[in-house]
Amino acid sequence: MALFNLPTGKNRVLEGAAGHAATLGRKTDIFIALLPELVRTAPVQQELTVGTGGAAQAATTITVDETIATPLPANQFLQFYNLTTGQEYLARLTADVSSGSDLTVKALGEAIPAGAITAFPNYLWDRTAADVDRSYAESVFATFNTGGDEDGVSTGSSKTIALPGQFYRKNAGYLTALWAAENGREVWVQRVINGVLDIEGPCGVTAAPSASPVAGSVSADLTLKFRGKASEGLLA
Repeated sequence: MALFNLPTGKNRVLEGAAGHAATLGRKTDIFIALLPELVRTAPVQQELTVGTGGAAQAATTITVDETIATPLPANQFLQFYNLTTGQEYLARLTADVSSGSDLTVKALGEAIPAGAITAFPNYLWDRTAADVDRSYAESVFATFNTGGDEDGVSTGSSKTIALPGQFYRKNAGYLTALWAAENGREVWVQRVINGVLDIEGPCGVTAAPSASPVAGSVSADLTLKFRGKASEGLLA
């Protein structure tokens, strides 16, 4: 049996190889978007800015400066940000939109000022972990001719992502996933580590427990299962 070796002259002791340093999990980002029914293609990102005059409390339309260029399905939640004051605002679409500059929304609970911005897909705030489980199945067999030694063939894979986190009532990403779970819809999920796409694809929500302990913070956890073939960014 032959031994394998490193390339000639390469020492296995790492010297000057900063890329091998441990990667901090806190540099992980999660994005979520509601998928239109019977659609499993990746959404296109777009940033939108509330137009002149803003949107008043109880308004059912938000006019934005940009021309909407990507399909935004009804019941997608959007989180708007005032970059000057740090205030955040929540809106929920009540009609599909893919063009024009008007968003039809559920009556707003508070006014949204002109210049507030949002981005689709949503950023999922306040997660404490983003763990992906990759499982691979095989069908095993043994024959008389191999002396009973087991052999097998790969038959498929299963991938889930656990996203435990804290409750925040204006977390549009969490609310979008929760609405999808309650209504049998799918979401698109993307995990980015250190600015590099790791995994993304269509998902179904399989669990959304929320604990409210008397001596602790309120949690808002999500577990999602990738459906079909997830895209592995590091292998692209």
